[in-house]
Amino acid sequence: MQLIRAGLSALMLAFCVAACGGAEPKSLQESNASSPEPQADIANAQQPVQLDILTTTGPWPVASRLIGYNGRLWFANSVKGINHNAADIWSIDIASGAKRYERSLFSQDAGLPLVYDGLLYWPLEDALLAFGDGIISVTDGEDWARMTIPGSPIYHSYEALDWKGDLLTLAAAGDTALHRKIAGQNDWQQIVRHTAPRGKIARLKELTKFNGAVYAVLRDGKKRRLARWSGIDGEQFEDVLPWPRYKYLNGLTVHKDALFALVGRGAAREIWRHDGQTSYRVGPTARFADLASDGENLWAVTFEGDLLSSTNGDVWERHEKLIGGRPNALTIVDGGLFASGTGSDDKGIIWWQKGHRLKTADPAASQGESKLSRLDIRPKTSTSVDWQKKGAEIDALLADPDVFGDNGGELLGDRVVEAIASGAPRGFFAQRLQSKIAVASFSGFGGDSNINSVDVSQLILLWAMAQSQHADVPPALLLKPWRSKQNSYEKYLEPAMAAIHAVAMAKQGDKATIDALLKRLEFKDDPDWLHSQVIGALTAATGQHFGYDVDAWREWNDAR
Repeated sequence: MQLIRAGLSALMLAFCVAACGGAEPKSLQESNASSPEPQADIANAQQPVQLDILTTTGPWPVASRLIGYNGRLWFANSVKGINHNAADIWSIDIASGAKRYERSLFSQDAGLPLVYDGLLYWPLEDALLAFGDGIISVTDGEDWARMTIPGSPIYHSYEALDWKGDLLTLAAAGDTALHRKIAGQNDWQQIVRHTAPRGKIARLKELTKFNGAVYAVLRDGKKRRLARWSGIDGEQFEDVLPWPRYKYLNGLTVHKDALFALVGRGAAREIWRHDGQTSYRVGPTARFADLASDGENLWAVTFEGDLLSSTNGDVWERHEKLIGGRPNALTIVDGGLFASGTGSDDKGIIWWQKGHRLKTADPAASQGESKLSRLDIRPKTSTSVDWQKKGAEIDALLADPDVFGDNGGELLGDRVVEAIASGAPRGFFAQRLQSKIAVASFSGFGGDSNINSVDVSQLILLWAMAQSQHADVPPALLLKPWRSKQNSYEKYLEPAMAAIHAVAMAKQGDKATIDALLKRLEFKDDPDWLHSQVIGALTAATGQHFGYDVDAWREWNDAR
């Protein structure tokens, strides 16, 4: 298990750092790429494709991140555009329409998923309670594990990519970087790091393989452009030229022998084509949301639901308009075209080509259990550690009123991390929760919040229990009232949230714990997203998939 190295200092930095983001500049530099006048007229398709509504899913307003795995369509249900601590994973049998709640990622949204080596990888776009490490949740379709990407630090894990048999992940804090896990190994190495301008942030997104290299959308502060990485360790992403510089772009899609993307904002978004040497504009302009290619046709959809296609990017045809919501993404899954976004009922919505069939379960999935177990590399309990002495050292720090002074906080964090790395026995951290904790207060989030030492100490110990998967979380902590005022970052030092997360990680499913989680669902003053984390903890702890059907949860619990 890769662990944070900086102790409590990294913990507090992870919570107190300002949220990263920023709007695009209003004034955009002129393109340095050629822009011949493209075809503007769009003919109606002789055999128009119609995408029907497959499903709507709540409670969150956006469905996204569609991927096929083991014969089912998997997707995320979340909130986009603002910080919000909910990211639910669902799957659906598209033939029958049977849908199943799978997991809460305990993250602010889900990253782009990947099927790799027979397993499904879900990056956590902004993991909660990660404290400086990148997190990827991994499943074989039933069981789940977590992979930790050590960082310096990492707050965001955006996507995963299979690159020449190895697993690449795209992560970021202030800077952005590519990390690689070599096939068959558990160690990670950072192979590319793009440093942000002073006082700015850097982001790489939409990793796309094209012409033997990796292309991506690169943002430095407020400047966006198309960038290319050669695939050689240590070499940097370089700007693709010619290309419209400093304009918003998304929808990177390889179609036949070219790379396409959407450029600009508003009602006149452009489609651009890059063949490895030159770049030029093609097709019409519109309020395009996304592009996708099935190999034969390049597809485009607008936010209003207009669906277009082209075989070459030059001549376009119009298909049946999507109804019932606002699409924001197109995805090809096993050769079939899907769209996703927000439904008219403010739930996530997915459209599909009715009658399409997904590939059946991959034979490699039968090995999923053993592959998943190899990701669980928790250290064994060290017999050379005097655990009574180690516990006394941590207890003394917890009782020190100056623990969050110049050196005490870091020392406490270091001792807890050392205990995790040495394989602390079950009960070790739970016993520390019973110790005397000094009462002190300090400021966080740039001075916007007043934080007390009891909450932080309990949160650290609960985080340690989650890392160690110790199924001995006191049920009373699951019922601790929520006291934090809302902040724009949606980052909180609340023991109840950490207790819910620890229960999920440890699969703690005893009757008292489940009773407490169900009781928590009755709390009226909790943030709406905390409700989703309780549902996620119930699912992880019990293996049941009742989702948001609270009555079904209660009936099942009463019948146990």
